[in-house]
Amino acid sequence: MKFNPLILNILFLFSVSGIVYAENFEIDFVNDFRYSQFSFFAGDDVRVYSTLQNSAGFDIEGIIQFYDNDKFIGDFKFLIANGKTTESWTDWRPSEGEHSLSAKITSLKKLGIAQKPTDISLEKEISVIKQINIDIDTDKDGIGNKDDLDDDNDSYSDKKEIELGTNPLVFDKVVNEVKAIVPEEKTNIETEKVIGDNLMGDIKNITTKTLERSKELTTTTKDILEQHKEVIDEEIEKDKKIELAQKELEESVYEDKEGVNLYTASIIDAVPSLKEVYSFILAALIYILNSWWILLAIIFITLWLVGKMIKNKLILRRF
Repeated sequence: MKFNPLILNILFLFSVSGIVYAENFEIDFVNDFRYSQFSFFAGDDVRVYSTLQNSAGFDIEGIIQFYDNDKFIGDFKFLIANGKTTESWTDWRPSEGEHSLSAKITSLKKLGIAQKPTDISLEKEISVIKQINIDIDTDKDGIGNKDDLDDDNDSYSDKKEIELGTNPLVFDKVVNEVKAIVPEEKTNIETEKVIGDNLMGDIKNITTKTLERSKELTTTTKDILEQHKEVIDEEIEKDKKIELAQKELEESVYEDKEGVNLYTASIIDAVPSLKEVYSFILAALIYILNSWWILLAIIFITLWLVGKMIKNKLILRRF
């Protein structure tokens, strides 16, 4: 039985009517990959982006699959209009070393207007590949170990640690590194000396600053007390003049009277006024502030008494 060639051709066209062949299919990746951060290292979580451009003359959909050294790491379903670009991505946590990062297009479909999606058969795989070397950042200072002169950030260069026999990837204390080049006894003495010198230096600095601050406060307080004493002394001088005038007046009156006890009046006049007592206290305080040894003695005695009181209270609480 012979078949008409025209009939065979018609049957063949019907059998492939649901497939679009893409011999000259114009869709491709733009450049290669970009990443969610400028620099990253082994163990960091990073997002990998790829950009796709559609110049096929119709809208399409499909899936982009991502691979790391041919190992599947994720995929992304995309829709892209004609003449447009779109971005796809996947999350990636790379390990240290060389990586062949790639992406390829699969499951392409043509999205015709008022038509069902039609499969697109690719004669040539559309993909993008990039070789990338991932470094490690041991001390997390943002500089990879290949460019970092001190991988563990312990203030000793990798070259120096290799000379000392220590691990350039492990933070070493200064004492441990000194032990590698000097006897242990000498190391302990020198370390204690350094610690002692630093402690004495800190105490000296604190003491100096405290004394300077104390002098400033003392000088300011003394100036205020002296000014206040001058005012009080002036008032006392005025009061004395008034009292002297009153006393002369009273004595002239007493001469004309009989039985007045002048001895009692003289005793009352000998009693100092409150202003005179206050002036005396101010003078004593000014003298104390001018005499450092007296001030220190008072502070020491006060602290000793306070400490003794606290100690006695603690003893009483025990019982």
